[in-house]
Amino acid sequence: MKGVSNGRFFYHTLQKYRQCMEPAGQKSGVFCTGILRRDPGDTALPDRGCKVHGRGDGDRAQNASVRGPVGGLVSQSFQDFKLYQSIIKERRMTLPKNRHHLFNVIEEVRNKRDLTYQNLIGAQVNRRDEEGRNALYWAITNRHTHNAKLLIEFESSLMVAPKLHALFHAIEVRHYELIILLVQSGISPNITDEYGRSALMVAIEKEQFRTVCFLIRNGADLFQMDDHYEIALDYAFRSECGEIRGFVEHALAMIEEEEQKKMLHRCGGCHT
Repeated sequence: MKGVSNGRFFYHTLQKYRQCMEPAGQKSGVFCTGILRRDPGDTALPDRGCKVHGRGDGDRAQNASVRGPVGGLVSQSFQDFKLYQSIIKERRMTLPKNRHHLFNVIEEVRNKRDLTYQNLIGAQVNRRDEEGRNALYWAITNRHTHNAKLLIEFESSLMVAPKLHALFHAIEVRHYELIILLVQSGISPNITDEYGRSALMVAIEKEQFRTVCFLIRNGADLFQMDDHYEIALDYAFRSECGEIRGFVEHALAMIEEEEQKKMLHRCGGCHT
């Protein structure tokens, strides 16, 4: 069906071109129709070529068509053929991929090219480079939100590199939009890296105030310990950002206040 739509696009473009070139009140003697094939070597679609019909005087027109380089669509004149070539050149990147074509997702994302659903259908989204990094790693590195969303939708591995989760990589490159996307898609803000640090601890170390606020408001555990038995407050005390330190202290104070209210409610309002 994609080939048919492309064929119609070229057909209507050529028809419009002819109307502009014809003198007023004069009709062209021939017109052409055709279906664009997917690829010169693809035999999935038949090569129907072009049917040239008479029009106006009722006589059958002579076959004065020129075959196009991609096959399928042809034109009635050399001018139309040149126009067809220019259209092909402009739209070549949007033509359907051959079913035998191996689409290198990593290379496309690394070069900051926009991915499409058509590109990713049947593609190896979890393929990795020589250092074990997948396409999602490069989408996050390039801060390309569109590509990252598509790769996540196509179930790309969130372990974007050996011992590196997508959430920690997004924090490292300060990709705030993707941090929100990952957490809201179900990734726990309490996951840990190879050193036992939570995403909140890493965000505090990187002094990312917005990320710290977002993680705390979305369930980050302030009492979670790393491999050295330190909690988020210890990281905040070492931070040079006063806003982060103040926000973490305020969040802990709110938690303690809530705990005290629960204790008072359990003992019936006594102050013991």
